[in-house]
Amino acid sequence: MNMIFKNVVLTLLLGLSVNASSAVVGWIDDFEGEPNNYSLIRGEQPLPVEFFTPLQNGDKVKALPQHRIILKFGDKTRIEVTQKNSPYTVKQVGQVSSKFDHLLTWVGEWITIWYREEKETEKQISSSIKGDAKYVPPYIKMLTVPKRPDQKMQVTIGTKPLYLAWAGGTPPYNVEIKREQETLVQLSELPTWRIHTLKCLLLQRGDYRVILSDAKQKPVEYIFMVVANKPLYPPELQNANLPELTRLTLQAAWLASQDRGIWAFEAYQSVAPIAQYYQPARILRDTLEKGKRVVEPK
Repeated sequence: MNMIFKNVVLTLLLGLSVNASSAVVGWIDDFEGEPNNYSLIRGEQPLPVEFFTPLQNGDKVKALPQHRIILKFGDKTRIEVTQKNSPYTVKQVGQVSSKFDHLLTWVGEWITIWYREEKETEKQISSSIKGDAKYVPPYIKMLTVPKRPDQKMQVTIGTKPLYLAWAGGTPPYNVEIKREQETLVQLSELPTWRIHTLKCLLLQRGDYRVILSDAKQKPVEYIFMVVANKPLYPPELQNANLPELTRLTLQAAWLASQDRGIWAFEAYQSVAPIAQYYQPARILRDTLEKGKRVVEPK
């Protein structure tokens, strides 16, 4: 009987040990340069280095010279791994919930797909023969109706700057933002295709029009709707303990996936201000500018 009891206890302890070692304690938050400048080893198994890859205790992370990778953990710890402290062995106390781990993995997979597409596009452009490009009228892909002609992109009420980007056309550009017959913003002779309004706009309920023109084309017009509320973020994404840039990026990706994409413009407003500081946010911003859909997590 004692032998049976001891075996049961031993089995339970081994199970607890395995569960503790396999629990997710953090994630790969950001890195410089290409993923192949780093390695991630779990046990004896090499794993791909990708944005938001979940980390477990015992994982070993290594960086090549002149590169750094940022790891973040559930206990708010931030670790910067360089050649000097490589290989870094993960050993943290705090854990992240399984629901947050699921969202983290979901966003990470999409960010990684877009990152690879971005790099492939860069290679194609650099290897192509440059000539006189055919004129394409300016267009705002991020405000393209996502589902039906009667649907509009939505943003929430409030006093805030408005971030906007477009493609095509020939500079200089002119942008107007109107509510009913009132002109709220009028910008002329713009040399660039990505802007934010210098003043904060009082966005009230109703339809707003964005009118864009360039040096060659008559104006094109897009409509977005301002509403009172947006979908409520999952509790895991409202955690105040999350690093702010990580939280804002995860929230924006989740929001962009809701209601078949009608919240993508609101999501863009969240990541556009932080894109220059945080690579995952920049990748998401660029993806939303291209009008790409974010598929809702299962």
